[in-house]
Order: sequence, then C-alpha cells, then structure tokens
Amino acid sequence: MEWLNDGQQVRKYAIEIFDGHARKKIAETGAIGHKKIDTFEPVTASRVRLNIESSSSEAHIREFQLYNIK
Repeated sequence: MEWLNDGQQVRKYAIEIFDGHARKKIAETGAIGHKKIDTFEPVTASRVRLNIESSSSEAHIREFQLYNIK
C-alpha cells in the first residue's frame, strides 16, 4: 500500500525475486494506490524486492506483504 496523504506517486513498479541464482520479475504493473493486490504463480526465493520504476515524486510505501494462498 502506498501512503496517500500527498496523493498517489508511484506510476510503475515491479516485484522481483532472487532465487539463489538470478533476479527475476514476477509482477510488473502501474500504480499502487490504496489497496493494490498482485497475484502470481508460487515461487521459491531467498529475497524479494519492490522496485519502484517510475514515480511522480518521492514514493511513501506504507505496507508491503507477501502471502502464500492456495
């Protein structure tokens, strides 16, 4: 979730993983907004990164969570 006190800033972002060998994008999309939810196939990773690729100003990320739902 993006903190929206100053308006929506994030224009494009990607969720990336590192699987021990290489970095891979597992999701890439536009604005985050108030309650953005991305879905993707299950993966195994040692690291996860939220990469802000484009924003209109400084982005303020309020919350970033990952869930394993089946």
